[in-house]
Amino acid sequence: MRKPECRRLASAAAVCLAVAMVPHPAAGAAPAPLAVSASLEPAEIRVGDVARLTVTVDHPVGGTLTVPEPGRGKAVLALDRRRETSQPGAGTTAGLERTTFVISLTSFEIGERDVGGGVVTYSGPGGPVASPLPAAVLRTRSLLRGDDTPMRGTR
Repeated sequence: MRKPECRRLASAAAVCLAVAMVPHPAAGAAPAPLAVSASLEPAEIRVGDVARLTVTVDHPVGGTLTVPEPGRGKAVLALDRRRETSQPGAGTTAGLERTTFVISLTSFEIGERDVGGGVVTYSGPGGPVASPLPAAVLRTRSLLRGDDTPMRGTR
């Protein structure tokens, strides 16, 4: 090999090495984790009364947020679902916003039923993020005072 060719190869190798060592921003850096809370008011109702499950999620701005449906047929029926998102910076950390879901529930079966639970998912810039939805228990009592006997199966 001639000296000029060696110098060109050495120069090309040096340029490649320099480019490889330059830090590149992470393409689609991972979004911040979700902060999820849930509350149920009241936790005990009579058949047909309404309870409210409030789910609050702090998540990155933009993207799509999915909360699992708490309804379970007649055991727990979702009557209404409202969603409200606060503007970035309104009591939240920079780059995050707060979305609150208020789900009105009722039950036509006596007993205790799990509501909540499942996984809250966020899909947006940086990829999907999932976080568990805290579980709550809805207790349904009979309309008849002092009678919590399930009516199913009796004739």
